[in-house]
Amino acid sequence: MEEPHQQLVDWALYYVSNGYYILPLHTPKGVACSCLYDSCGAWGKHPRIMDWPKESSTDPEVIKKWWRMWPEANIGIVTGKKSGLLVLDLDGPDILEKLEAAYGEMPVTPRVTTGRGTHLYFAYPEDQIRNSVQGLLDKVDVRGEGGYVVAPPSLHSSGSLYDWQNMDIPLAEVPESILDVLRRKKRTPTQRAAADATFLFPTVIKQGERNNQLFKIACSWRAKGATDEKVAEVASTLNEKCDPPLPERDVQAIVESVIKYEPGGVSATWTPDDAINEALNADYKPPDHYYDSMGYKVTPRIIHAVDVVPEHIEWLWANYLMHRALNILSGHPDMGKSALAIELAACISRGYGLPDGPDGEKQMGPGTVLIYSSEDDRNSTIIPRYMAAKGDLGKLVFGDALDKESRNEKSKEAFSLQNQQAFATTLELVRPMLVIFDSLDSYMGPGVDLNSGSSVRSVLEPINLMAKAYRTTILGLRHFSKGKKDYAGHRGSGSVAFRGVARSELHVDWDPEDDEEDENKRRRILAHSKANNSVKSRSLRYKTVGAKVEYDGEVFQTVKLQWDGHSKVSYEHLNSAPTRSVDARSELEAAKEFLLSILAAGPVESSIVKRSYMDEEISTATFNRAVSELNAKAFSMGGKRVRGLPKDHHLGEK
Repeated sequence: MEEPHQQLVDWALYYVSNGYYILPLHTPKGVACSCLYDSCGAWGKHPRIMDWPKESSTDPEVIKKWWRMWPEANIGIVTGKKSGLLVLDLDGPDILEKLEAAYGEMPVTPRVTTGRGTHLYFAYPEDQIRNSVQGLLDKVDVRGEGGYVVAPPSLHSSGSLYDWQNMDIPLAEVPESILDVLRRKKRTPTQRAAADATFLFPTVIKQGERNNQLFKIACSWRAKGATDEKVAEVASTLNEKCDPPLPERDVQAIVESVIKYEPGGVSATWTPDDAINEALNADYKPPDHYYDSMGYKVTPRIIHAVDVVPEHIEWLWANYLMHRALNILSGHPDMGKSALAIELAACISRGYGLPDGPDGEKQMGPGTVLIYSSEDDRNSTIIPRYMAAKGDLGKLVFGDALDKESRNEKSKEAFSLQNQQAFATTLELVRPMLVIFDSLDSYMGPGVDLNSGSSVRSVLEPINLMAKAYRTTILGLRHFSKGKKDYAGHRGSGSVAFRGVARSELHVDWDPEDDEEDENKRRRILAHSKANNSVKSRSLRYKTVGAKVEYDGEVFQTVKLQWDGHSKVSYEHLNSAPTRSVDARSELEAAKEFLLSILAAGPVESSIVKRSYMDEEISTATFNRAVSELNAKAFSMGGKRVRGLPKDHHLGEK
């Protein structure tokens, strides 16, 4: 089997494809750790994410996000029931020999060479085996429930890489001689005495081993039944033996990590349901997993419908904008999309009524609005428009760049939706009812292919989940592509995944029933083009009109929206009708000029004509109208299908 490329993200994705839960770890950096703490004693071994037992993931998109943020991150594999792994961590070149002398020869199983020793990988047993320190032998740790290991090809602080020795063989079962010791109820007095030896305090703990020793010994006391207070006392006493002592915040962090586990060694993740499951294991059950060609345990994940609770749909704007979801507003430039978005923002900030939905339902508000805008200036455009719409300035917040800071430098970084941690932090801080991206494309981030469905989804699907988690409505503004499409729903530029991920999409365009020549007075149509959780709402008419606002004694010119009732014009009609949307007549004239030019010298193969008009971004509908007006019909000539002007029609085969 071909191994993944020697890139950390490829290996991380390989591990999750085999069902292992992954977390990103810090990385050794010369004579320091990427965490930049002088007191760090676990270079390249501690997590970069908070609450890793819950946040570790098998989602490939989450993995890609992490390694986009930290390309050099070491890889952690969660052990225990989640990943189906139990790992023995042998800290020294001769420890395997001592382990086998005490417990018998180890079975053939995948092994990893670490910077100082060996990791032995085993299939996780039916018993709940907790993460433990020196429970078997000095310098032998057990990584089970509540633990993780550093995985190849991560970098060790010694400068060497973690490396598989025999990854292509199945996981062996844990030897019974070892399981007997790990099952607390089966420990012999001699084994208990050996475990009690870990409670002895060392005379001195040198720099480089302080964090590890404090954690190991405090865990030993916790496994013996120590209370939270006792664990804190033990850690404080141990710190007095450190040369030099750790900062108090580091000691407190160690204590908080240890007391996550129940006194006596039961993992903090254990629940009464586990006891029921253990009792049921005594009876026969059909297998719920299998082992793949690499020996990895694979368990299909299923969700029963009876466990899924129906939820009511929430609307920010009844049947138009779905709350706790991504919505899209699409249209050509100069259609008033930004002005319309500002009108929505102002109404939400005050709790004012918006044009009613089918049943006149009241929308939400008042609430805070967060705006990211790459199109309009805040001072000269957004704020005057917002004031003209009677928005509450106290409930409007702008998203900006990210301030980055390390020990030695400060810098700024442009915000993008690829940085999902930054967006989540902002949502947590602001708690907006509405978030507006104008335009959405400009905030997708570098390296995102806007024409690739998978690339677009990798950014937007997590954003949809954030909208639900943080109870906010996200509205992304987008431009139409240049030419018209055969299907109205595909008018937006880029991949159709934008439309696919959004729960609701609105289109804006000129009102085809308005003959007004002055664009400043001409009506627009707001039409519902996609509705996942409702019937499509009625189309609405609106105009943009001039307005004046006063601020600090000065008068500012701006525009505002003026609603003009409902319309029977649907979004399909907007796409197909020969309206003046972006000078549709001039589009037809351009298509006719194209045909006259390409056919001037005589008939041309139909396939070449088709490729050419598509390259010119002329829609099929416009092309067909041009063909009709010029009578540039297709006919057979010389055994091929060609298209020509009337002057050449006589060349067609009879």
